[in-house]
Amino acid sequence: MSVKLRIIYVNNAIISQMKLAKHLKKNRKQQKINKSNERENSSRVPHQYSPNDLITLKKPGILRKLTIPRAGPYKVIRQNNNGSILIEKSPTDTENVNIRRISPYYVSMETPID
Repeated sequence: MSVKLRIIYVNNAIISQMKLAKHLKKNRKQQKINKSNERENSSRVPHQYSPNDLITLKKPGILRKLTIPRAGPYKVIRQNNNGSILIEKSPTDTENVNIRRISPYYVSMETPID
């Protein structure tokens, strides 16, 4: 009977070592993800959009040569907390778009504004 108890104890010790190794592996993976996120986000420029700001919208998919990659300018109606923005495409058409698909529209001084 003591032999069976030793085997069970050994199995429990092996199981606990496996759980510890799995936990350490998970922590290392999460540290790598966090480091990668910090590196990637370090070059991002945060931008807060307010109503009536002008933006351009990135066209989806693979574009052909000499195609303009952005559409717009469109007017911002409001910025939501979930990373999306409501834009006005025309007086009767609005669309909710992700903030990663847009960039600010800069008006040059040479362009007349109507």
